[in-house]
Amino acid sequence: MSQNPYAAPQSDLSISESDQLASRGSRLGAALLDGLVVGMIVFAPLIIWGESQALAWIGSTSEWLLTPLFIMLGLLAFLLPNGYLLAKHGQTVGKRVAKIKIVGLDGKPLPFIKLVFMRYGIMQSLGSLPFIGWAFTLMNVATIFRPDRRCMHDMLAGSKVVKC
Repeated sequence: MSQNPYAAPQSDLSISESDQLASRGSRLGAALLDGLVVGMIVFAPLIIWGESQALAWIGSTSEWLLTPLFIMLGLLAFLLPNGYLLAKHGQTVGKRVAKIKIVGLDGKPLPFIKLVFMRYGIMQSLGSLPFIGWAFTLMNVATIFRPDRRCMHDMLAGSKVVKC
């Protein structure tokens, strides 16, 4: 039987039992829990230091320094509770509770650097851009409604989220 050279390319998109995609709900729950954990880390110094002192410091800091500073501090606040879990298990605190994990498209663990910078760092940086950052964040989140349930950060890192 000859193949039609004009036919659309075909791919084997079957998913093995061990690579069942995580549900959108479990990913949302994990992200909300991660946000709560990181929020506590970010706001604890503000509470201890005092909100008025923090606001005075922010007000005295050059505006062009704040965005990169907050991106780096945000990534550090994210890595404090999640760095070890990401490196060893491909999970954040929220993903561990939800029993899901991040893997490469081949189902194998991703290198830590790729996980952190491609999956989290780039999207956090784009989301922090003045005026248009919200659009990147919205597009990132909205792409989870694709059939493969991969967000933009998954596409950048070559990752998918699967059940454990």
